[in-house]
Amino acid sequence: MTQRKDLDAILEHTPLPTASLGLRLGWLADVLHWILSDSALRTDDAYFKTGETQALRVKWVLHVLDRHPDWKEKVKRIVESIPPHTQIFDLLVMTGLHQQAGLISEIFERLQKEYLPAPKDEANLQFLFLNAFGSDTDAESFLRINTETFQELTKLFGSNAGVFSVWSQNYKDACLFLSLQISGLGLDTEVRRRLKVRRIDEICFYSLHEKVLAWSKVVFTSASDTTETLKNEIKASITGCTDAIRHIYGQMDDHGVSVSMVYRLDRIEALLRRLSLLVDYSNSVSSAETKKLIAQLISESVRSRRIGSLLDDNTSLIAKKIVENSAETGEHYIARSVGDYFKLLRKALGGGVITAVTVVVKIILSLIPGSPFLMGFLASINYSTSFMLIQLRGFTLATKQPAMTAAALAGKVRPDIREGELSGLLNEIIYLVRSQVIAVIGNVMAVVPTMIIFCWAFNQSVGQPFLSATKAEHVLHDFSILGMTPIYAIFTGFLLFLSSIMAGWFYNWVLYRRLHHALAQSNRLIALFGKDRMRVFSLLFKANCAGFAGNISLGFFLGLVPVFGDFLGLPLDVRHVTLSSGLATAAVMSLELSVMQTSEFWLAVVGVMSMAFLNLAVSFAFALFVAFRAKKVPFEQGFTILRIITVQLLRRPMLLFWPPK
Repeated sequence: MTQRKDLDAILEHTPLPTASLGLRLGWLADVLHWILSDSALRTDDAYFKTGETQALRVKWVLHVLDRHPDWKEKVKRIVESIPPHTQIFDLLVMTGLHQQAGLISEIFERLQKEYLPAPKDEANLQFLFLNAFGSDTDAESFLRINTETFQELTKLFGSNAGVFSVWSQNYKDACLFLSLQISGLGLDTEVRRRLKVRRIDEICFYSLHEKVLAWSKVVFTSASDTTETLKNEIKASITGCTDAIRHIYGQMDDHGVSVSMVYRLDRIEALLRRLSLLVDYSNSVSSAETKKLIAQLISESVRSRRIGSLLDDNTSLIAKKIVENSAETGEHYIARSVGDYFKLLRKALGGGVITAVTVVVKIILSLIPGSPFLMGFLASINYSTSFMLIQLRGFTLATKQPAMTAAALAGKVRPDIREGELSGLLNEIIYLVRSQVIAVIGNVMAVVPTMIIFCWAFNQSVGQPFLSATKAEHVLHDFSILGMTPIYAIFTGFLLFLSSIMAGWFYNWVLYRRLHHALAQSNRLIALFGKDRMRVFSLLFKANCAGFAGNISLGFFLGLVPVFGDFLGLPLDVRHVTLSSGLATAAVMSLELSVMQTSEFWLAVVGVMSMAFLNLAVSFAFALFVAFRAKKVPFEQGFTILRIITVQLLRRPMLLFWPPK
């Protein structure tokens, strides 16, 4: 009976109505905590053994008060003393709603509220909600209290009408304030531009405040028919505003997404929902409506403290667009037939040859004296140029595939996919994984012999190895599987994934800013190059901008991240399988061939093989994680899919290397 004693202690020590407001609200929060507890009520009374836990706890409170009339009188006096000394304006207009103009400022605001003490404002009932409700289940627990039981509880406050009369002006002010905010945000330049209306008074956001103002003057005082007519006009305006937001979201599907615009629209939607809820509440100030309103405020109060939910709401759409853009780019990397197999192999061979040239240039650049930053910058230019050349020639670099193809795969996954539909999806995963293996094999098959030929020709013409013996031994030692190679390969996999995100983000940015149209219509550029040339260039720019962004970002990641790591004292380095294969080949060609009989050589070979696996696996895993999040696919479903495909590949490993008939 510990819980019974806890409640008894709370009720026995009910403060006097003359006590400080903070003490009275703290006592009320304790009562609410006890009622919303999920633990079962332990009692011998059969009447309290069946039913929802929270409803039983409310009934038990009323039962205890009936048995102790003096407690009941004290409770009744204290709860009746709270409304005249409090206000609900901030509770209605701030609880659960974004208060900052932008996403970053909203994140910092929530961090401050979470970790810094806030000054007490005991007259503001918003602080009661912050103190009394902190769990995601509190709103659900509150709704479990049936209406009849809740009505009995509210009798402690006197009549509903009496309580509401104290807060009625706060309520009307809140509705006016919300409508003003909605109108201001809805008439913002970016919103108006996307609605494409000629006159401001044609925008639904413009007239909303006027209707709310007219309604607020007669609500609770005029005939119900007049109030109902004005209320219906407000609801129609709210519907029109919601449709306008849906229209803007629809444009984003074709013209790109902006996080700031998503935040603004999300804020308007939240304000519209709150205004609609309050306007509906005015129609029937009943226990059922009061319970619904309080539960909604509890839910949004708890949710408003979660930074994760804020990021999910405002970045899921742009993540979805990035995934879709990456999927479009990565679709042609997937080999589904024998013909596709050999076509992809030829592309991978071409990519390997260009990568070998990149390795040669990298070694030459390392001989130039200069600062670490200059060396990193030159290496970045070398990598970026190589990757863009591979793209323009239509070749393939294996490690750039996984992030793109994982997005293409996630495009075929649905949150509601059934078990019977998994076979097609599993085949798609096999196509994808096999394509990665083909590309790695093709790259290595080209880069190794190309480096052998170059190093032999260099040795024959110059009379000395391309790499010094000291440098060559250092390369083999660095690539050993027993050293930091696996860690660096994992980190490189993350950089590969990050470059694909940059590609998708930049493509979305180009679409949102309509940069390709701006280039085609620029008077200055047309005067320099001609209208037809600029039209063709704008089409080529749109088609290749995502690939260029990914290639350039990857090149600078590989070239500069180790430099910044060294500057910060962090052991950061990169291990890219194709580049490392070429460098390891140059090292072997610069030493005696007998080095192939040493443990250092074979440890380096295993290290390079681990790069292939870790580069692909890590970038693929990160991309699939983001893609599943963007598509709102449950993680349980994703783990099930990966488990099934792993079992299938273990049973038929040749599926990784050759497409079945």
